[in-house]
Amino acid sequence: MLRGLVMWRKTWIAAIIALACAAGIVFANDNLLERLEAMFGEQGSPHPTVIQAVGTIEVAFSPNNGVTETVVKAISEAQQTILVSAYSFTSKDIAEALLKAKQRGVVVKLILDKSQISQKYSSSTFFTNQGFDLRIDVKHA
Repeated sequence: MLRGLVMWRKTWIAAIIALACAAGIVFANDNLLERLEAMFGEQGSPHPTVIQAVGTIEVAFSPNNGVTETVVKAISEAQQTILVSAYSFTSKDIAEALLKAKQRGVVVKLILDKSQISQKYSSSTFFTNQGFDLRIDVKHA
């Protein structure tokens, strides 16, 4: 893993130099590589923290491959926290599964796009009326 990080850093340094040369930038200083290495090398970047993952990953494809059922099943198995971020939230089944999870003590937090406020039949109304911790993303990156 460490060797991969070193290789990744060297690749980015080479990419920065290549982009600078392609843009026609002339460097009068011949210690550019040393400066880039200081900024992006092992001393310039903290080592990542490795956390062992627990659980499983399941892949589902929409629209005809049971995505809703897969998500509802995962929600029904959640025991502590469910974090949802959605641009468009239209599934009644998933909304009801989130409500059931909340009712059994699972912490459920949602972030929805600002477009959800102005829609006639918005899930944001349902979540607000049910007392969910709901945030609206009015200014995203």
